[in-house]
Amino acid sequence: MTVITIVPLYSQDKLAVAKRFRVKDIEHLNEVVDEWYDGEVTFWNGKTILCRLSYSPLVPEGLVKIADGDLTRILTVHDIESFSFYNHDTYTDHTYYTLPLINNRPMFAELLYEDCFYAILGSRSMVAEVTNYVPGPGGTVSRSFEYVNMSYAHAYRTNAASATKFIMDYRWFLVDIENRQAHDFDLDALEDQRKELRKFIRANNLQFETLEDYIAVVKKYEDLTERLCSE
Repeated sequence: MTVITIVPLYSQDKLAVAKRFRVKDIEHLNEVVDEWYDGEVTFWNGKTILCRLSYSPLVPEGLVKIADGDLTRILTVHDIESFSFYNHDTYTDHTYYTLPLINNRPMFAELLYEDCFYAILGSRSMVAEVTNYVPGPGGTVSRSFEYVNMSYAHAYRTNAASATKFIMDYRWFLVDIENRQAHDFDLDALEDQRKELRKFIRANNLQFETLEDYIAVVKKYEDLTERLCSE
């Protein structure tokens, strides 16, 4: 049985958290991310309901499934303004909003931290790394990357000519509240203090395995730029 490995996706200077787990096949991948919680959904028309819900990153912008009697409804960013749920396993609350974060495209993003100047958001997506093999002497290998869409699950099945790895691409965003601008949370977004922030990260051995590490960078930046939240 083929074992597909999910590994983190990194880019230069990206503050990324490693997320690793293993799945047997594409159907198992769907089961792994299909976790259900008691939560609350607010629609764009202002209506709010309490329901059982499941958040899935198996389309680029995310989708939400809600239990409606014996049926399951599939909802997208065009249906939902926000949703929240409580995870009893980790004792944590989670709230997601529909926001235009990448190329003005709406997507679900979780509010992780907020003060009077900055907010930290997070968004999960699944990326398929497809490797194609050309058999024979001097055979070549080509790789392509695309966001997973479960409507095309059959395309990700491993065979003699290709193999697929699934990558959990967790993107962190830094939002400048005053200017209403969102950036990928890398040091490019804080370029005017990049040198001092790199020193701070090294001195404190920040590994960016917890949200607290990201918050520490924001607070250090606010200190360097003399931004203080008034009481």
